[in-house]
Amino acid sequence: MEKPIIFNSEMVLTILEGRKTQTRRVMKTPPPEDMTVDAICVEWYVPSIIDKDGYEDAGDEIFGAYDVYGEWGAKCPYGAPGDKLWVRETWNVLNSDGCTPRGISPQPDRVVYQANGGDQYPFWRPSIFMPRWASRIQLRITNVRVERVRDISVEDAYAEGVRNPFYGRGTVGGDFSVVNVMFPELWDSINAKRGHSWQSNPWVWVIEFEKVKPEC
Repeated sequence: MEKPIIFNSEMVLTILEGRKTQTRRVMKTPPPEDMTVDAICVEWYVPSIIDKDGYEDAGDEIFGAYDVYGEWGAKCPYGAPGDKLWVRETWNVLNSDGCTPRGISPQPDRVVYQANGGDQYPFWRPSIFMPRWASRIQLRITNVRVERVRDISVEDAYAEGVRNPFYGRGTVGGDFSVVNVMFPELWDSINAKRGHSWQSNPWVWVIEFEKVKPEC
């Protein structure tokens, strides 16, 4: 299975550099507020459904999270371990004269990406409109889990691609600021305007991945 996933230009660079191997995405159907992580499983499961006669039947097997009491469940929209994700990022297509063509046709060799710079271009196409043929990055999911965003560890903050430019990894100043300042600021810059601030501590899907090498 292969699905698209959006990253901003800053995060695309960290993926290309090999520093980003995790992403956290807000759960659209979070567990009940009083539920703990220990009461949640993330694997293939069969959600129950109610048929037209009012009887409970087994539903389709899907990959996602559910509680051990069978009272809550959510399908993972990004797939399961082993599935692939192709990255959508801010982009454009240029003709040989450096101008943007009127129509968009599959021309992978003429795609430019905002993450690589290019302030000389007059405008960019939003990542949401990137077609599969224009994508240059493919990822393979290695693990999926569920947690509160503020439960992120120091190691996971680094795996999100965050770093402190003034203090090195493994130092008190570096580790503290990365997990308590740098990542919260990054999170809020993307999610606070959507009502999912660091302070609100939303439930998130934690998607771990590796970059797939292009086929020769």
